[in-house]
Amino acid sequence: MKIAIVDKSDLSVASWYEADQPNQSNYGGPWGNPSLTVHIGIGTMDQRAVTFELDGSNIVAVEDADKKAEAEAADAKAAVQKAVAGAIAFGQGLITEFAAENVMLGITQDGKTGEVLDKMQHVMVAVQSGSLYEAIARAKAITPDQYDDKYVTHDRIYAFINKLEAYLGLQLSQ
Repeated sequence: MKIAIVDKSDLSVASWYEADQPNQSNYGGPWGNPSLTVHIGIGTMDQRAVTFELDGSNIVAVEDADKKAEAEAADAKAAVQKAVAGAIAFGQGLITEFAAENVMLGITQDGKTGEVLDKMQHVMVAVQSGSLYEAIARAKAITPDQYDDKYVTHDRIYAFINKLEAYLGLQLSQ
């Protein structure tokens, strides 16, 4: 459990530690002096939202609902940002792989770079924004009449789609 070392003079937190229960007697100096500080366990309260107040002659931990909501919103935002960054990095890797394969197949010598970019641009924009579900939908929207013999083929498009689906934990398309 999180334990706060609270300065009795102004109810500020001097430090935090983890323990099964407060153990002020294990500390020396002002942190161990019960006339200067008190060690208070906060249980399941969010450390970022806890303040300390006087309740009669006792100092008690109080969780501020607004601060807790702000902290949880910040956590959610950070988790989403991490997921989007991961999706962008994964998608960029697929774009690089696809482009390298195109080079190996001779796209530059065949003069097909612009044509393939035109066909794939909507998929690439979705991947670069981390919108992998949209990238799948856009890749599936490439119709057989847009395929060519080498670069934009059913097998290559669906290999790309399948890699996105696998990353997302979806059933693979045919």
